[in-house]
Amino acid sequence: MESVKLLRDALNTLETLLSLKQLSDPRLKRKIEEAIESLELTLREISVNNIELARFISDKTRETASKISVSKELTREIIEDLEKLVKWCKTIPYDFTDRIKYVRKGYRYYLYGMMLFFVLAGTYTQIYAVSALLIALPSLMAMYFMRRRRSMGLMLAYASTPLPLAIFSWMIGYVARALLDPGEINYLAGVYGLPVETVYMILLLYLVGSLTGLLFLSIAIYILYKNRGAFI
Repeated sequence: MESVKLLRDALNTLETLLSLKQLSDPRLKRKIEEAIESLELTLREISVNNIELARFISDKTRETASKISVSKELTREIIEDLEKLVKWCKTIPYDFTDRIKYVRKGYRYYLYGMMLFFVLAGTYTQIYAVSALLIALPSLMAMYFMRRRRSMGLMLAYASTPLPLAIFSWMIGYVARALLDPGEINYLAGVYGLPVETVYMILLLYLVGSLTGLLFLSIAIYILYKNRGAFI
């Protein structure tokens, strides 16, 4: 497989970099070691022959190594190039193996969880509906950037989930108490002019929906955090 040859070439070049005296900074050495570990993992599990990306990584590795070897000291530009290279290397297990399925799974859980939040919060109370509107744009941006595996999408996903998680929890608490309190059920039936049986059914739908949304978003955050290396 051509990709294996190209990635192994990049790996050998990175291993050579570690011996250069210009890279005496422990922080930079650790970054290169992380890139090496990522390449080694990819080579062990490789199942996708992405020749174009493999050639890009190989060429950029050689180019960066050449800049470092001929320079007397590391300039800001060279350090930035090296950090970009390391970041690219850390994402490639998701391009050459089936690990990308975990990222897609996390994205789907986030999508479904947020959809439940917008539906339930938008129909529950006016305050919750306004809260849903406030995070609508950040949520849509999170989905857009996550599909493109950008770290901005991951950060927006982290930032947009605390409020839905809190509201789901509040809804679960209230609905659970209301279902156990016939007086509250009768009060709601009177306020909205609905039969008691209908009120029970609506509350059960809110309870199931909130529990599902809470579970989906919790799983999404866990999966996305665990696979945060996929985002660049």
